[in-house]
Amino acid sequence: MTLDDATGRRRGSRALPVESPVDTAMVLSAEPFTLLLAERDERGVAAVLAYPDGDADPVSVPLSTEDEDLMLREVGGDDFRARPALPATVIGNTLVVATQKPGGYDADHVSAYSLGDGRRLWRAGVDGVAALVSTAPDRVAVLGPNGRLRTFATADGDRIGEDDGVMVTTNRLAGRTQLLRADGTWIVVNGDGTKEPPLYGLR
Repeated sequence: MTLDDATGRRRGSRALPVESPVDTAMVLSAEPFTLLLAERDERGVAAVLAYPDGDADPVSVPLSTEDEDLMLREVGGDDFRARPALPATVIGNTLVVATQKPGGYDADHVSAYSLGDGRRLWRAGVDGVAALVSTAPDRVAVLGPNGRLRTFATADGDRIGEDDGVMVTTNRLAGRTQLLRADGTWIVVNGDGTKEPPLYGLR
């Protein structure tokens, strides 16, 4: 269902393309409207869906392809009721997401997919992904578990920017870490209850 953000009135609705109970449904972006959707039945939908304006069918980016899995399958676990920090972001009409080898456990790449037609645009190798965030209309930052920052151009995956390669922290980072950029400061939010500080920043 779509609501007018000024009046709250209903603007329209679309039925989800599912045939079994939904295991995960999470909005990744409002513009364009992008939904992470996974049915409980393994034969059902498991994809990121981008809905174009009008009544056209949504563009689908499967969570599993022949050579990689998008690291979004486990975000809806029953043991974590709040919305987790996702290893994915939508920048314009592009989905940038941490990926792993099929059946793997750790991210070894960051991939970008077009939300206009579902094609993969580029793929870049990384040494794990603790956090991923958009920092500009043309840039995405990836924080590795070792605390090293990588910055990529959204259009082609090239490494860019003066912050590329800097160490944000020397602490080993766990999963569900969140990376933020505000007023020239990198802010790291620890997702797990460890001995490390829950929140710290670096200029």
